[in-house]
Amino acid sequence: MDRDRLARRHEQHKCYYAKTAFKYKPREWTVVEDKMVLAHAIPDSELSEIIRRSMKAISNRRWRLTRKLAKFNSHYSVTGNRE
Repeated sequence: MDRDRLARRHEQHKCYYAKTAFKYKPREWTVVEDKMVLAHAIPDSELSEIIRRSMKAISNRRWRLTRKLAKFNSHYSVTGNRE
């Protein structure tokens, strides 16, 4: 990727996430919100309005939860016994 294209992509990325960056106050995540984030059934822009979180917070939370689940699954087999 050339430098100009990469810079444009970076700017678009920043603009996309800036739409809801400081719109909502920070607070603890609930189990219901975590399930909605992991389900990924609707676009993050719509989910942001429903759960009143920024799109970047949603994206980061999904990444963290997915990573935790992968780590958990790698430690336990299908039978639930630790490998």
